[in-house]
Amino acid sequence: MTVFLHIKCVYFWGSVKLKTAILVRILSVRLIIVTTKKLLIVIISTIVLGGNSTPCTAMAQGSPADIRMRLAQSYERSGDFESALRVYSELFSTDSSNFMLIESLKRCHLKLKHNDEVIALIEYGLKLNPADIGSRAQLGNVYLLKGDEEKAAEVWAHAISLAPGEETAYRVVGSSMIQARQFERAAAIYRDARKALGNPTLFASDIAYLYGIMQKYPESTREYLALLRQTPSQLIYIQSRISSFTGNDRALAGATAVVEDVQGAQMQVGCCHPLDAGLKPGLRSLVCRRVSSSQWS
Repeated sequence: MTVFLHIKCVYFWGSVKLKTAILVRILSVRLIIVTTKKLLIVIISTIVLGGNSTPCTAMAQGSPADIRMRLAQSYERSGDFESALRVYSELFSTDSSNFMLIESLKRCHLKLKHNDEVIALIEYGLKLNPADIGSRAQLGNVYLLKGDEEKAAEVWAHAISLAPGEETAYRVVGSSMIQARQFERAAAIYRDARKALGNPTLFASDIAYLYGIMQKYPESTREYLALLRQTPSQLIYIQSRISSFTGNDRALAGATAVVEDVQGAQMQVGCCHPLDAGLKPGLRSLVCRRVSSSQWS
């Protein structure tokens, strides 16, 4: 009897320990699942509520500042720039080194045409980061909005001077000029880049596009042919680009004249002049054919 009771007690205690271990494991798994779900919920809510191109990660999640930031972004998305500006300004008064807030303030002031305030904000940001070429290029745009073309040109030139040996500097400033519809200035900047960087075909596609916008069709065609010499694999793209502006007689005549000039030069050498390695097949397929109607035949 004593042995039997001992066995039952051992069995009972072992069962309790086993059940307890299983329960602990189940609870651990559930805890992990719950924790994972909470983590996913936090991540998803951050993505959904982030809204703006610049995330709100600079502020602690759920903090009063974070809540106010999200409120300001909500105002901005709805087009209530005055209210957004008020809340952004309140946040900026206690966090003046926050670049996200500086950008937010600039956007609202631009929408409200507060050009002087935008200039002040850009210059403040440049004190924090003097090498920011993008902000300097934007500063030129704002001066242009004010009608001060001379100051705008001065600021753009200064932006280039920060990195005159870098292609990126010319591209950033040129893009700002295009945004301001300063197409001739942008083309000139890209041509300056060619001289400064010693690359005569640099920005060929960009310059060709700009010439097309300015209705300088012969110049545009020459740039596209220069691009073809550089990258023969872009033949189809170049044909489509030239075709896009040959829908009127003047454009067609200008493009045709340039192609015929190149065609004539090719015919003088039997249409087999080896200009560059890998160039001849692409070039011949373009210039040894005539432009008919408004499309490449």
